[in-house]
Amino acid sequence: MLKFLRVALAAALLSGCSGDPANSSSSSSGSSSSSAGKTSSSSSSGKTSSSSSTSSTSSSSSSSSSSSSSGRASSSSSSSSSTSSGGGDAARGLSLYNAQCKNCHTGSSAVGVMRYSAISQLAGVIDSTMPKGNPDACNTQCAQDISAYLWTLRTSSSSSSSSSSSSSSSSNSSSGNFVAGQVCGDRLIYGARQLKLLTRDEYQKSVQDLLGVTDDVRGDIPADAKVHGFFNNLQSSVTETHADAYLFVAEKVANFAASQNFKTLPSCADLTEAACGAKFADEFAPKVFRRPLTAIERAAVVKIFDAKYSGGDIKVAQSLGIQALLTAPGFLYRSELGEPVMRHAADGNQYVAGTPVETTAGPNFSGKVYGEAQTDGSWMIRMRDGQTPYIEQHMKFYPAGTLIQVTLRGQAAGDVTPKLELRTGGTTQITEDINFSEYRTLKYYVSKLDNTQALRFELKNGGAVAGVDRVVYIKSVSVSPATLMPGAADK
Repeated sequence: MLKFLRVALAAALLSGCSGDPANSSSSSSGSSSSSAGKTSSSSSSGKTSSSSSTSSTSSSSSSSSSSSSSGRASSSSSSSSSTSSGGGDAARGLSLYNAQCKNCHTGSSAVGVMRYSAISQLAGVIDSTMPKGNPDACNTQCAQDISAYLWTLRTSSSSSSSSSSSSSSSSNSSSGNFVAGQVCGDRLIYGARQLKLLTRDEYQKSVQDLLGVTDDVRGDIPADAKVHGFFNNLQSSVTETHADAYLFVAEKVANFAASQNFKTLPSCADLTEAACGAKFADEFAPKVFRRPLTAIERAAVVKIFDAKYSGGDIKVAQSLGIQALLTAPGFLYRSELGEPVMRHAADGNQYVAGTPVETTAGPNFSGKVYGEAQTDGSWMIRMRDGQTPYIEQHMKFYPAGTLIQVTLRGQAAGDVTPKLELRTGGTTQITEDINFSEYRTLKYYVSKLDNTQALRFELKNGGAVAGVDRVVYIKSVSVSPATLMPGAADK
């Protein structure tokens, strides 16, 4: 029982640290984590939640509640409406379209239904991206109903165009209806990045690669959900049965690793618990999560090696560390790759650098208030005597749009990540959490600035906790004209 409590405690340290995936993701981690996609744990919706992955979720297949205002219609509802297609009801879809879509999509020309070859494709786009800014307001059944209605527009447009080519041409130019071949200028529609629960095969191969496990543990994990003939889907979630199974298998795998003297882990010979924890977090944990750890995640992993959990026994700490990582969302769920389309208003991910490009190393900024140059070529921005630290340089900006690229990393203190403010010409563009400890290049876009302007990076919450400084390291900054990526939507 005591061992189980230690495992539960270790896992709890990581329960909110799945990152993104955005940045699983990738998202994308930290402040960008909301880009991971829609957040419904319903098994009928086809979406998984990064928050629900840490707790038990129950199947929504028996749910029959319905709300026309939210667009979530009951899967068991029966309707006598006249037209139905692709699992949706066109009459109900018209009502939903008028309530949620019409303000933005004025007329059938704005809908562009002719670009889709199948109604399921159209429903998928609506389900993932609409309404703009609040896609959770219209989930699966709502999207199918609206698609069924829009498909009637497509059918009527095709019928009218086939009746007479000359009259159709005139009619379409006046009414704005879409016909085949008129979609070349349309902007690219991005789907939401998603989280997928590992299948049993993926779990087995992962622990084999990570720890050399020779036993087949797939039988100890609940069977994969099969949807439309595929196991690798978005409709799987962690139920109470899953949670118990993952805890059992994680302990089983940790015991195997212990029997092999943890030979696949970084060596902790002659190291203290803290030093071993740091090495475990830096060298092994990123392999488990399939991405770099955020600063907060790293601190949580290191904390597992505290003597109050392991009793001062490093091998116990290594075992707890394995169990905690294998039951964390960062391992059990995998994120689609890619950058979020928009992290914030100043996001520059949809732009590439034009010419010329002006690059300045952090230590070479002309204005520097507190901090020190580092041996890796970066400048550490650090607070001193309660004063706000920053670096500043005058650089050329472009009225049509300027791309700023900064290579940097952060160092947390007291489990709090540093906040960095970017200013141009005295105006704050964005304040962002620098919640990663390895160097990354962030891209920012600003417009309507011309000639030479002051570019400043200011640390907003510097300080020290237990002798550790909360700082930001800036290696280099580049400024150039911004060129929009092909297919991307301008701001």
